[in-house]
Amino acid sequence: RLSAELTSAEDGALVWSDRYDRDLVDVFALQDDIGRSVAEAVQPAVRGVEIERARRKPLANLSAYALYLRALPLVWAGTRDGIGSAIDLLRRSLILDDSSTASLAILGWCLLWAPILGATPSADTLEEAHILARRAVGLDPNDAFAQAVYAHALAWIKEDCAQGILHAEEAIRLNPSSAFAWSSRGFVSNQAGEFAQAVECLKMAVQLSPADISFYWWWMTCLSAAYFALEQYADGSAAARKAVQRNPNFGTAHRLLAANLALGGRLMEAKETTRQRDLVQKTTLTEIKAMRLFHQDDVMD
Repeated sequence: RLSAELTSAEDGALVWSDRYDRDLVDVFALQDDIGRSVAEAVQPAVRGVEIERARRKPLANLSAYALYLRALPLVWAGTRDGIGSAIDLLRRSLILDDSSTASLAILGWCLLWAPILGATPSADTLEEAHILARRAVGLDPNDAFAQAVYAHALAWIKEDCAQGILHAEEAIRLNPSSAFAWSSRGFVSNQAGEFAQAVECLKMAVQLSPADISFYWWWMTCLSAAYFALEQYADGSAAARKAVQRNPNFGTAHRLLAANLALGGRLMEAKETTRQRDLVQKTTLTEIKAMRLFHQDDVMD
């Protein structure tokens, strides 16, 4: 039985604590298990405290890192207004520190997402997203998050899935406990048409961070897409419902729920889902095709 706790050195306040009861069979496996579990728990706990501290400061007095922290909850919300505000904060952060790998990578992610969430970016937004993600990796090739974002950019913007897979796998190698890295591998697998592989990777992301507050809705959307392509419509509907529950403002999750329901023979539910989707984000077929959720024409059709 081991107990662990994290306290603030500044004021002695308890940030996080937990207790681990394990069978002492393989001491090295035990060490890895607890080490991984502590890392997964501590990172969001520390980040949450940092975000709250940044939120209490006047905007004019924020450092580059504090601006980055202020942007994170807006990114995680996955909404049109939130992503626009996050982009503004991250651009300000980079004015103060243009060599921040974290800010470059997350801004690249935001610009990648802006069109999907219904924002109105410039025509050069996606190319800028690719440039920023590539620059982040260039500055720090050992940053797993930057590698994972770059994998997204390569697969989605450049349609270079082979190179995207290499960077997603590098993200996993750098941080095998990163749920985001595994989800990136799952997304790129979807884009490459490796749908069974996508399911396994996305399930691993969920297993590593089942209570994730940042990107869980995106993982479930990708998982729904993989199940849809595999014609496993019941599983696809279940995953899409979880995505909608976590982020009811994400139109693509509604779309995939409707698609899975329709091809699963549940037409009335699909029509109601479509009606709800139109209240959130109404789009034309042309706009949906332009999103390139699938690179395989038969699945996209």
